[in-house]
Amino acid sequence: MYIFILLGFFLFGCKKEQVPPAEQNHYQSEGNFLLFVVGDTLEAAYEYNLSTIQVNNDTLPILFESQTDGTGMQEYRIWKMQPNDDTLFWTYESSSYFVEDEININDLLFEYAPLPYDSTQFQIISSKLNTDIEQLWTKVSRLQIVKEYRNVSPDSKIGISRQVLYSYNEELSSSVPAEKYLIFFVKY
Repeated sequence: MYIFILLGFFLFGCKKEQVPPAEQNHYQSEGNFLLFVVGDTLEAAYEYNLSTIQVNNDTLPILFESQTDGTGMQEYRIWKMQPNDDTLFWTYESSSYFVEDEININDLLFEYAPLPYDSTQFQIISSKLNTDIEQLWTKVSRLQIVKEYRNVSPDSKIGISRQVLYSYNEELSSSVPAEKYLIFFVKY
């Protein structure tokens, strides 16, 4: 009889512990337009969820509208992806201001094998580049989010635009220009 009582304690006394689901400690893509800022390293990432993605003749319809401020002295550019009217970001006095929150670079997953470089997949937007595109590609080609975008839309172009931005240099006590490159991806 004692055996049945002990057996009853074991069977009914043991509860299955509830293990909380593992937390995702990396960025989960939820958009359809991805933008990277690349200098000497990968500096920033932004993802947008645009209402419409239309790629015309395998080109990205990314454009900017040039406007002047109220004084007519300073020009700024509003960047958009057609046919959306939403502003992606704007540049003013050699600075960029992004509409979406920046993705923490440390939250992006890197994979061991990079995507191969194919020069035919790139579209230069707005100005000539002063760098080797393949060198820029090495800074983003191992990112899991880039692989996701390319797997969903392998034939879409990868846009690249050169920007000259100023940042404050403490040693010189002034702002100095630095070349940055914007890399654009879409999935549709």
